[in-house]
Parts: sequence; C-alpha cells; structure tokens
Amino acid sequence: MRSRAHLLVLALLACEAKQIQAFPDKYAGVGVELELHESRPRITEVHMGGAADKGGLVAGDVILSVDGIDTEGLTLAQVVDRLRGDDGSAVAIRFQRGPAEREVKLARARVKKSRGGGYRAE
Repeated sequence: MRSRAHLLVLALLACEAKQIQAFPDKYAGVGVELELHESRPRITEVHMGGAADKGGLVAGDVILSVDGIDTEGLTLAQVVDRLRGDDGSAVAIRFQRGPAEREVKLARARVKKSRGGGYRAE
C-alpha cells in the first residue's frame, strides 16, 4: 500500500506534467493571453506580430466562439486547446468589443517562449 506522502508526490508530478504541456516552448496558435471574465475568455495581452495582432484583436476583446464552438462555460484550458493547432491552419474567432460582435479568420502561427518567460510570435 502506498503512503499518503507517496500519493501526494505522484499528484504533484501529474500536475507538473500538465503545466509543462500547458506552457510548451513552442506551439502554433493565435498569440494571445487570456483570463476568464463572466464565464467567457477575455484577451489580456496580444503578442505583437502574431496572428491575433495581424487580425486586429486587442486586449479587452471577449472571445464568444472558436470555430463555431461557444466559449461560455468552457475552462481556459479548453479555449486554449481550441485556439492552438497546426502551424498555418485556419481558426475562426467570434469576439465582442464593447457592444459590437465581430468575427475574424486567422491562420495559426508558431509562438515561441521568449527569454523573459513570456511568449512571442516567431
């Protein structure tokens, strides 16, 4: 039988593995950072030169859907998973800025972790 301490270590290792997957050194996405705001993802930062920047998204925009999937009630991890994909693949994002709703189609691009720990478009 495993001790509680052993089970705790296994749980911490599992969490660490998920964190590593959540923040890889490189991935293809749209180049945004998000937070949950009233059960929807809101953009807190747009990476300069990334797909979202080129598509006109700005901090404060609220993402309403990704490829036709409503984001209300999704976790940030679920939204991020939908925003990421193969380099060059298309993604449709419907968003709200103030009272207006808009949709933009973007081509996912490679995003790389910068030396300071953040991310930047490649």
